Amino acid sequence: MSVMRGDYVVVNYPAQWQPIETAPKDGTWILVHHEWGIDFARWRPSDRWQAEGWETELYDRYGEPAEEIDPTHWMPLPDPPKQENDK
Repeated sequence: MSVMRGDYVVVNYPAQWQPIETAPKDGTWILVHHEWGIDFARWRPSDRWQAEGWETELYDRYGEPAEEIDPTHWMPLPDPPKQENDK
């Protein structure tokens, strides 16, 4: 079962890698697998300056995504750690 928390999808693990075609395209941060490894990424819609596509959490000194990626699979982020006062 997954739930939205802010800009993140969280699930009760174990989650499975899913085809990238099924990934959310609403700006939600997820884990993606691509040819260079695993990254945090989200779908970026096109605007005046950029074409749509997957962007990682890394940016260059000009504020542009540091690398273009072409992921093949995705997985939701895990639940955050519980705080001491959480029940």
